[in-house]
Amino acid sequence: MAHLSKVVEELIETEKSFSTELYAIVLGFNKFFLSDRRQYSDICALLKVLSQVRQFNKNLLKEFVAARKNCGLIGEVFTRNKVGFKVYFTYCELYPMVVERLGLLKRNEEFSYKIYQMQESIGVVLPLESYLLKPFQRILKYPLLLRKMMDYFFESPQERWGQYDSIKNAHQLMVDISCQLNEHKRQLEEKSSQLRTLPSRMDIQRRLIGCFRMSSFVRRRTQSAESVRNLTAYDIS
Repeated sequence: MAHLSKVVEELIETEKSFSTELYAIVLGFNKFFLSDRRQYSDICALLKVLSQVRQFNKNLLKEFVAARKNCGLIGEVFTRNKVGFKVYFTYCELYPMVVERLGLLKRNEEFSYKIYQMQESIGVVLPLESYLLKPFQRILKYPLLLRKMMDYFFESPQERWGQYDSIKNAHQLMVDISCQLNEHKRQLEEKSSQLRTLPSRMDIQRRLIGCFRMSSFVRRRTQSAESVRNLTAYDIS
């Protein structure tokens, strides 16, 4: 039972840390970006969804704590909240463009320094982008913890062994959600990358068209000059 209890406590403690970190980020940076909502509307939108993620996980934490003495009930917490995990996909939709935007904004020394000051004031060490990645890291953590619970489940009292399927179903659910979210994120980042390189590709196309036109012009001039020479040679003869 000791191993199983440790895994349950790990789930609860890491959930607490996740919720606390999100609270610090949302509370601290919301004030900064909302001061100019028009300029930072995309970042404000992401932070709003991040706040919804935090509220959802705060509720999950309460349910985990209530079920900590019965591992089977923890599995039910996941399956019962299946629909709630959709907020992560909403977050995923906004994430790539905002991270790219932050990278561009940080090229401005004044903006970068203000962000640094804000981080110091709320006591966060890592760059903002690192904290914005945490929801994805959290989702990927759940299948690992549930897999551990499955491994140690039969340490629990024998009368609870019938609840094993509850953990197994929760594990499969979170594996599916993790894979779907990861693939969705990959596709969005790929799309963002394509949009970012579109101007340079268009510039290359314009250059190629320009080269083609110049080549056609030179070819026509050459053909015209040859025609004149041929005509002159004919007239002389």
